[in-house]
Amino acid sequence: LVKDVCSRPYIELTLGVMNDFGIIVENNDCLSFVVPPAQRYLARTYEIEGDYSSSSYLFAAAAVTGGAVTVKNLHPDSKQGDTFFLTLLRKMGCDIERNKNEVTVRGAGELRSLTVDLNDYPDIVQSVAVVAAFAKGTTRITNVGQLKHKEANRIESTASELKKMGVQVAHDDRSLEITGGSPKGAVINTHNDHRTAMSFA
Repeated sequence: LVKDVCSRPYIELTLGVMNDFGIIVENNDCLSFVVPPAQRYLARTYEIEGDYSSSSYLFAAAAVTGGAVTVKNLHPDSKQGDTFFLTLLRKMGCDIERNKNEVTVRGAGELRSLTVDLNDYPDIVQSVAVVAAFAKGTTRITNVGQLKHKEANRIESTASELKKMGVQVAHDDRSLEITGGSPKGAVINTHNDHRTAMSFA
């Protein structure tokens, strides 16, 4: 039995891969799981698709510079939850082009702020936060209390490093509020966290 489910797309992705290798899991809306006994994983040839979470840093670079980035081996119908980052970039003003096996993001003028619940997408929170630092208005990222328990407390570390860049940030233990402007260069403490390193780069 699972309580306070978050990161639901990652759970469903895991169940999908298990199924691809021959393991059936009974899923009760991510509230409970039953794995029937006497099943065996089956060997097969398996194509590994590109990672939308890692691609978010490259797409963020296009957004904040007004440039263009194309990442290949990204399936347009992927079950990865972090495809949601493309939806957010479009709302913020970017142009998104999806082809058979690649995605292109183009920064397009002034970025817009937004309010978004990222409970199901914690791995893109820092990418959204850094893009928000360049957007007009105040972006609110809500319902991300699980970030306190990652490689570092990603709520506090994201806020502290954005403040070094002259960005106005407010936060509590479940949310971030970022007012965009003109961030300046700073020496960033990664807090021994790869996602902090990549998003701030």
